[in-house]
Amino acid sequence: MIPTSDLRKGNLISTEYGILPVYVTSFNDIQVKGKDGRILWAKNTNPVKINSDQLIKIGFSIDEDQNYEMIIGRKGFYVCESQDGDFVLLYRNDIGLNHYPIDFVEYIHELQNIIYWLSRN
Repeated sequence: MIPTSDLRKGNLISTEYGILPVYVTSFNDIQVKGKDGRILWAKNTNPVKINSDQLIKIGFSIDEDQNYEMIIGRKGFYVCESQDGDFVLLYRNDIGLNHYPIDFVEYIHELQNIIYWLSRN
């Protein structure tokens, strides 16, 4: 179970209905938006590991780069997977390109929250 305090609207989580975005958190209850657009109460909520499929679901797309196994970009953010399987978050802002090693981040909702706090969107 993921603590509701760790979740924001739009975070991808695994539920009994599949992998869906959070719609609302209220105290310890979580509502998700179903694939058909219905709002559902989720009883079983679990984190989803970062992988390229989940990154694509949150708006990233695959770009090619020679230094990394994969590089996926979204609005100034890039996630790279090195050959040893570690992920690195690159963020381009007005100052330049910043590197944030995210090998401590295991789940997609954590990455979504980091991106939110860096960009506020």
